[in-house]
Amino acid sequence: MQYMVELEHRAESCIAGDPAGIHARSFAQLTDYASENGLEILGGWLFPVGHRMWFIVDAENGHDVQQLFFDAKVHLWSSISVNPVNDYESFLSNILLPAQ
Repeated sequence: MQYMVELEHRAESCIAGDPAGIHARSFAQLTDYASENGLEILGGWLFPVGHRMWFIVDAENGHDVQQLFFDAKVHLWSSISVNPVNDYESFLSNILLPAQ
């Protein structure tokens, strides 16, 4: 299943302000944490000026996704929202226009 993870933080807690800091180094290893735990980060997008980030994570369940961001210590500097998502084609074929 796929999950969209949204991170939002304040300028005061932005890891870009201290790229050599422990939180920045831990966040830089996010894909390593994911692969070590059988998860895959399918994509990531950032809006640095707005201090927001989005990721699509392929995982068996939402608990694993939460654990991934906890392991990377993201909760210490950012809020984290985890939402299950379906791609558009899947939505069309399974929900909106199912085979009749």
